[in-house]
Amino acid sequence: MAKEGGDLVSREALERIIKRAAELQAGEHDVGDGLTNNEVLALGKDVGIPDRYLRQAMLEEQTRSARWREDGATRSRRPAR
Repeated sequence: MAKEGGDLVSREALERIIKRAAELQAGEHDVGDGLTNNEVLALGKDVGIPDRYLRQAMLEEQTRSARWREDGATRSRRPAR
């Protein structure tokens, strides 16, 4: 059943829509090789994302990147079969 204001958007569709909108938004900004944490927070503010969510996402990304580097280092030290 549709809520007032139009058709219901599923959670999966909402995630795709938000991701794509962020990609389009990012395409309008020249990020060069990357952004500083403060630049990410400023960009988030421009699009209405509260700092606490951006800080959480940045922390998760740092953790993910650290794990990836550790896994890569572990694989590169393993003897070839």
